[in-house]
Amino acid sequence: MTRGPIGSGAGHGVDLYWLPLGAGGHFVRLNGRVYEAITAWRERRRAFDLYHSALQVHVPRGQFVFETAWPIPDAEPASRGVVAEGPVFSRHLARLRVLRYEVRRWREGVIPDVAEAVASPQRLSDDPRRFDDARPPNPNPLLRYRQEVSPTVPSIDPGVRQRLTARFGREVETWFDELPGALTALAERWQLELGPPMPRGSVSMVFRCRMADGRRAVLKVSPDRSRLALEAASLTTWNAVHTPAVIASAEELGALLIESIEPGTPLVDASTYLAVESVA
Repeated sequence: MTRGPIGSGAGHGVDLYWLPLGAGGHFVRLNGRVYEAITAWRERRRAFDLYHSALQVHVPRGQFVFETAWPIPDAEPASRGVVAEGPVFSRHLARLRVLRYEVRRWREGVIPDVAEAVASPQRLSDDPRRFDDARPPNPNPLLRYRQEVSPTVPSIDPGVRQRLTARFGREVETWFDELPGALTALAERWQLELGPPMPRGSVSMVFRCRMADGRRAVLKVSPDRSRLALEAASLTTWNAVHTPAVIASAEELGALLIESIEPGTPLVDASTYLAVESVA
């Protein structure tokens, strides 16, 4: 694998790169050629060279790389700006990292093997206003896979939407638009059966859920990813009988999975308030 400088150096805008399938390696290239040879034989045509594309988006607040990649190099998706994953061969085997691909929205990232790009970069636009959100590519193909794995996605509570909008502003609408895809990704990753949202919360959405082993848990997702990461770190270090254990966290998706405290009566519904000393 090689890495090199990318970007046209022409200021804000979007650059497109065409990369030969399997550039920098042999495994993906060989599989791609075999697949294309079989497909061409079935369709009674000649085999074509295969490419995949990557985008580099230059906006006032930074540089982003958008790309799908396979195989996944390691188990640290946050370091590459991973926003979603999908199956390469079969959804039934997608638990194996080698049989999943990933979609990256990588801030200040790099395009691997950019030195082998063909007729690149191609400037698609010089207008940064169209791309300043630096949103991921259309995830519909991925969502079709996710819905096969976990078809039930809880509806968004109108009250929580209103409270989060009041706190974060209209920009939070983008987060709400991407929330169903994030929830299906989390349900598949952590093997969760999601329940209805809890009708409270001003900085996050909270869902009761059940894990594959039958344990009850609580899933929190928030547009304020750093705050939720801090909450996870605090719960991990604050070991007390009234503190739920952290089961898993995904800072890149702004998600936190914690154990469910039973019976789980909200403080506002309690008939009496506990003394501070008994809580802390």
